[in-house]
Amino acid sequence: MPCNDGGMFRSDEDQARGLITTARDFEAVLCGILSAMITTDEVKYWLNEVDWKEVGVSRKRVEKWWKEHQKEDAERRKREEALQAKLAARESALAKLTPAERHALGL
Repeated sequence: MPCNDGGMFRSDEDQARGLITTARDFEAVLCGILSAMITTDEVKYWLNEVDWKEVGVSRKRVEKWWKEHQKEDAERRKREEALQAKLAARESALAKLTPAERHALGL
């Protein structure tokens, strides 16, 4: 039986206790594991070790997901860095204001 068919954790009681995690949770875990691997060769090695028939998902699909996920992560990191730079610039500008100027701006 493939691991992705829901298995034994399907009851309402199990769901209420939080035993079922979301696909996003599993994606986050898989991303963490694959990111922890130092080289592309290491990722390829472990993907070669997977029994894809047992998993019930094709390796090609996982590799495609991983490539897309890495792009999404890179884009997210760029957005986060831009936001942090904007916040730092704001804080720097605000630090230059006198208390009277801050008060006049309602800060």
